[in-house]
Amino acid sequence: MGQRQASLRSERCANLTDSRPFSDSSRLNAFHETTWQYGFVSSGRSALCLALALACATGALAMDRPVAPSGFTWHDVTEIRAAFLVPDGWHVREEHQDKTFALFITETAFSPPAEFEVGLTVNVFRNTPGAAAKVKQVFDAIAAKYSVKVTPGTSGPFRTLSCHFDSKPASGKEPVRQFQLGIANPKTGTAYLLIFESPVSRWDAAWAKGKPILDALALETEI
Repeated sequence: MGQRQASLRSERCANLTDSRPFSDSSRLNAFHETTWQYGFVSSGRSALCLALALACATGALAMDRPVAPSGFTWHDVTEIRAAFLVPDGWHVREEHQDKTFALFITETAFSPPAEFEVGLTVNVFRNTPGAAAKVKQVFDAIAAKYSVKVTPGTSGPFRTLSCHFDSKPASGKEPVRQFQLGIANPKTGTAYLLIFESPVSRWDAAWAKGKPILDALALETEI
């Protein structure tokens, strides 16, 4: 099987910061207090035409998010005041290093430098000037490398780009299919890069778990 390392690759994070190279997670600038206002990003499989329903919260995030579908539970990420669906039996790993934050939702548990085959990587970049333009740079590079179409979208305060492609496998390895979603909040300078991946031979079963996660992203609109 074509396993993927948890460490970020250049196509995932290029040009989002001007600081030192990434190690095993993504860079995030200092967290600060904000008003608790949430947006639920909902996506379709192909075009990812995102629809956003804004909600103001005065208490816990759970007050504003929808009921989790059967077979999933919500996982709160207090670092960025967000929540993600997690399939039953899957595993969640958060990584913090200085001003860095990354979230992994994977079919099997892992610890870097170990690898995982099926799962979602969420990279969060805070206080990024020109966040939307920098996300576009990342996706322009992906489009050029893999000859794929990048689909733009708008969802409330968020600007989005998405694409999917099969990686070029190393010798003896199976191709890995990736669905990538970039989300930028120009108002706050926050960018999100989400990568769901699986070996091509397992994609249909894996996507049955991945699509619901990407269909309901509960993101803080003021971060």
